[in-house]
Amino acid sequence: MQGSSSLFQLLDAISDATGRRLMEALTELMEECPLDRIPTSAILKRAGVSRSTFYRRYRDKYDLLNASYQELLNRTLFQVSEGNSYKKAFFSLYSVLRSSPAFFKNAFSSEDQNNLRSYIYKQSYDVYKDIMSTHGMDMEQPYNRLLLAGYITGSLEVTCIWVKGGMKESLDTLFKLSYQLMPDEIRTCISLYYM
Repeated sequence: MQGSSSLFQLLDAISDATGRRLMEALTELMEECPLDRIPTSAILKRAGVSRSTFYRRYRDKYDLLNASYQELLNRTLFQVSEGNSYKKAFFSLYSVLRSSPAFFKNAFSSEDQNNLRSYIYKQSYDVYKDIMSTHGMDMEQPYNRLLLAGYITGSLEVTCIWVKGGMKESLDTLFKLSYQLMPDEIRTCISLYYM
């Protein structure tokens, strides 16, 4: 699994130089200020990127953050769909979150409709849905869809509380809580192949 223990190591993995400069600029600004209060012009100025170049690649600053977070998910938690250990993937992701507390506190504080929290929900739902389908669960059934929606919503809420509360609990404690919150039907799909 291609895990990363810090956000800055992840930035180095962005192969596109322009995308990397934009995300580095956003990262520096978000260490100081919530995303909702950062003007796109400040990101562009710090990155040395033109407005037209930015908007050819991203819809807005939230899209920039979400695209970068997708890379993080692909290198950590979503490695589960490739058959890697759920526990290892979880620890890899949450180690990155813990490495940049101010950045992630500001990221999870956004109230915009295109915020990171909404993005993570959709991406997580899709990955877990695929895993569950692969292991025989009928994801067309309303019960299974609601079960998954409830788990993703609850797990994401716990993560936000942890991040906004200063990340005081250990990763072991957070993993145990996340796993205990997992409904049996989902836990069976994850446990049989990915623990």
